[in-house]
Amino acid sequence: MLQIRLEIEERLSPRWSEAFDGLTIEHRPGPGGAVISGLAEDYASLYGVLGSCRDLGLRIRFLEVEENA
Repeated sequence: MLQIRLEIEERLSPRWSEAFDGLTIEHRPGPGGAVISGLAEDYASLYGVLGSCRDLGLRIRFLEVEENA
């Protein structure tokens, strides 16, 4: 399993969670942006999330991935 934390520049409604494999979507305080976070099965799932960002034209500010045993 992978713990993912992905910060994007755009605001994104939590209803988009399903498009990101059920990951949590939270708004960042201040001028904008959102954080997409949670557990992914494997790197293929992570690449799927990154592909969804690309398809929606979202700009990634930061990506953190931690492997869980």
